[in-house]
Amino acid sequence: MLSSARKETPRTYIVPTRFGFYFAFLCLVLFVTAFAYGNNFLYFFVFWMVSIGITGLFLTNSIVSRSRLVDLRAESFFAGETGELRVTVLNVSNWKLWDLRIQPDRERSKELVVDVIARGAERRIAVKLNAARRGRMKWPDLRIETNFPFGFALAWKTILSQRDVIVWPVRRGHDLDEFLRQTRGDQGEKLRGSPPQKLSDGNLPEQFRPFQDHDNAGAINWKLYARFEKLFVAESDRDAEMHLMFDDDLMSEMDREDRISQLARWIWEAEASGFYYGVKFEGKWFPLSTGNHHLREILDHLGGA
Repeated sequence: MLSSARKETPRTYIVPTRFGFYFAFLCLVLFVTAFAYGNNFLYFFVFWMVSIGITGLFLTNSIVSRSRLVDLRAESFFAGETGELRVTVLNVSNWKLWDLRIQPDRERSKELVVDVIARGAERRIAVKLNAARRGRMKWPDLRIETNFPFGFALAWKTILSQRDVIVWPVRRGHDLDEFLRQTRGDQGEKLRGSPPQKLSDGNLPEQFRPFQDHDNAGAINWKLYARFEKLFVAESDRDAEMHLMFDDDLMSEMDREDRISQLARWIWEAEASGFYYGVKFEGKWFPLSTGNHHLREILDHLGGA
């Protein structure tokens, strides 16, 4: 789910806007009038307006050319839903950048305006994207543009991505509550999963399990750490109740896409509910664990399966 922007700096383009043409025409009319009547004050006023226009063009071009797209990252990108592309923009200039607009190049209606980026600072923003199907999808080309400060011209550049992203499966099917009701039925022992893996030497007491990131550090058994040089915490009955193993063999009556979508929904809800969960899908095992990395590893596998 991660991609980096290309290292090359794309070329910046700039064209006058309609307001810019009107402004240039007004300057031309005033210049002709000043020439015809020999009005020095009007000459000064025209040159002042032209200097304002040139300064505006310089600033408009600089704002775009001094911005760098340094990172692209997808967050919770499910098929059939609006996902987010996290874009990190870096300001490499010695002044602030104002009013940058960033959007997929072919979806101009989804632009996002960045008000200001301080000099040398990064700004992380979210661009909305949609995907109809799971699987690998090429990152859209991103367009960065602005007409700041006066709207005389529009400057832009297009970031051409050379990476792709895995779109996760559609989340559909029964909710996790339905799965938990099934676990209390005839197949409860199989569906509920297995206890955490123990040390292979068999000397670890059964009431202890490996330490997880979300465990309370105060529950660590330091005597076992001194013995095995690994962190362990006491295993409670509540912990065992929080273990879920999702097995696609138990959904054999469903077609493949429905099984994938059902698993995607269950593991997403299991992660949100704080369960330890594992998955067996078409012979591929993901052992009991929890956390964002575990979730993404499974969803990436299901999305690309």
